[in-house]
Amino acid sequence: MTSTTRKRKTLLPLLLLFLVIFLYRPRDDLKKTLDNVIDELALLTLSEIANLTRGLGSRLTLNPCKREWILPPGQDWPTLNPNEDCSIVLEGKPSLEICHLISGKRLLFVGPDTTYHLHSLWLDSLESHEKRSHRCLGRDYCTFHHICRPPASTDSEDLEEHSGRKKKLPQRSTLLAHNSSLLQYALSTTLYASLDKQDAAYSYPTVDTQTRIRTSNTFWLRQARKSDIIIMNRGPVPAPASTYPIGDWTFAQILCRNVNYLSLSSCDYDLEHLLANAAIHATIDSFLPGVLRTLRVMSIDRDITDSLIFWHGSWFIQPLCAKTGLPKGFPLLRDIYSNSKIDGFIDSWSLYYNSQALYNITYVPLAIPGYPGRSHMRFFRKDSALKPHQIKDCIRHPWPRFAEDILDRPAFK
Repeated sequence: MTSTTRKRKTLLPLLLLFLVIFLYRPRDDLKKTLDNVIDELALLTLSEIANLTRGLGSRLTLNPCKREWILPPGQDWPTLNPNEDCSIVLEGKPSLEICHLISGKRLLFVGPDTTYHLHSLWLDSLESHEKRSHRCLGRDYCTFHHICRPPASTDSEDLEEHSGRKKKLPQRSTLLAHNSSLLQYALSTTLYASLDKQDAAYSYPTVDTQTRIRTSNTFWLRQARKSDIIIMNRGPVPAPASTYPIGDWTFAQILCRNVNYLSLSSCDYDLEHLLANAAIHATIDSFLPGVLRTLRVMSIDRDITDSLIFWHGSWFIQPLCAKTGLPKGFPLLRDIYSNSKIDGFIDSWSLYYNSQALYNITYVPLAIPGYPGRSHMRFFRKDSALKPHQIKDCIRHPWPRFAEDILDRPAFK
C-alpha cells in the first residue's frame, strides 16, 4: 500500500463526516459554525488519538483545575481565573514543587520553538533557586540539563562529571541518589517520527511541499527511548511562503473553491472567512494526520510504550502585540475570535495562526501549559508602542506576565 493510499484511507472518514455535516448545515455566524465544525471533528479524531495512546501505555490525565482567561477592568493583558477545583494547590514555587514529582526521572521536551521556549522558562525559574546556570546552547544544540538539584554548594558540585572539557550525562543511579532529574530538548517543527535515524527528513534539508516552508526535524526518538516523561507539541501549520512578499492570499481563494468547510454561499467572501476555512483545512489535511502518524510510530516502539506522554497546547498571538510596530496603513483584518464588544483588528498571518491554535488547544489532550476547556485569551484593550530598541516577539513575550502564567501552579499540579 502506497503512502498516498494510506493517507487517503486515514482522511476518508474525516471527509465523509464533513460531507454529511456540511450538506445539512444552515448558514450561521462564523464563530458558532467553527465551534460546530471542530466539535464534530473532535468526536472522530480524538477517539483515534485515545486508542493510540492506550497502545502507548501512557497516562494522559486532564487536570480538574480549569482556568478561564479574563480581562480585568483597567488591565491590558489577560489573567487566569481559577474555578473551585483549584482551591487546593501546591505550596511554594510550582517549578520547584514539581521537582518532587519527577525525582530520578528523565524528561524530554520535543517540538518547535514554542516548546523550546517552555523548556527555557522552566530553566530560568530553577536558576534563581539552584544558584547555578542552566544556560542552553540553543534550540539546535541543546544537550541536557541536570535539574532539581539542591542550591549550589561545595557538596553539590561533585555531581558534575566530565569527559575532557565536556559534561557527561548523569547516570540513572546519580539521579536517584540525589533526587534530581534530567531535562532535554529535541527540535522538531512537525513532530516527524521515523524508526530509521538515516531517514532523509533527518539527514537533508526538507521543504514542505504544500507551504514551501523549510521544516526542521531531529531524530528525537533516540532521546525519547530513554525518557520517562515526554512533553510534546506540534504548532500551527505556517502560511505558505507565497503569502509573505506582498500578502498574496490567493491560495485561500483557490482552496475555498476546491474545499469549502464553512458552507459559504460564495468563495468571493471576506478574507477573514477564507483564512478560517484554510485553517480548518490545514488542521485536517496536515496537522492531525501528522500527529496521528507520530503516535502510531511511538506505539510500536517498545522502548517508549511505558513513558508518560504529555501534549502541551499552543497559545494565541495577542492582537495587540501583532499590531504593534506595523507600518502605518498596513492592511488589517477583523479579529473574528475576539471576546471584546468592540471590534478588534489583527494581521492576516496572526489570524491564520490563531485559527489553528484554537483547534490545537481545544481538542488535543492537554497538559503543560494547557487548560481543559476553551481558553479565551486573544484580546487586549488598547494599543501600546514598543519601547526603543525593543524587539517584538509575540510568541515569547505576548503579555507582561506570560512566564508567570505559563508556570502557573495549577498547570503543574
